[in-house]
Amino acid sequence: MKFWTSYYGAMKNFTDDYLCVAISLYVPIIEKENFKVAREFAPDADLLKDFKSGKETQDGYKRRYVEHLFKMFTPEKLKRYIKEIEEKYSDKYDNMVFLCYEKPGDFCHRHIFAKILEIVCGIECKEIDITKNNEKTKEIALF
Repeated sequence: MKFWTSYYGAMKNFTDDYLCVAISLYVPIIEKENFKVAREFAPDADLLKDFKSGKETQDGYKRRYVEHLFKMFTPEKLKRYIKEIEEKYSDKYDNMVFLCYEKPGDFCHRHIFAKILEIVCGIECKEIDITKNNEKTKEIALF
């Protein structure tokens, strides 16, 4: 299974072999079989509020998000959890894409999450942009 990040607005362009996993605190109502919600990977409400209000910097956000994630998951628990998700869905989906609201290139926790997957779990997870009709797939380097 390949792992990606993207945003909700691009979801309409993903084919049925993409398991779309919402990792935002607030999730749009999407009734599709290939759409799942994993709020455990979302930033907490205080962090989101502090960042949106300008009270928190990007560096502070990164630090707090990583601390928040590792309060819930030890590195081993995170590896095991991702492996369980992959095993559960790999017979049906070739790709898993973690979604939230920010557009590609914008600062977002999903890019931090992708970097954690790479460092902690050894999983390559990049931003993906699929054009309409799946004509072209390109990766966007963010780090």
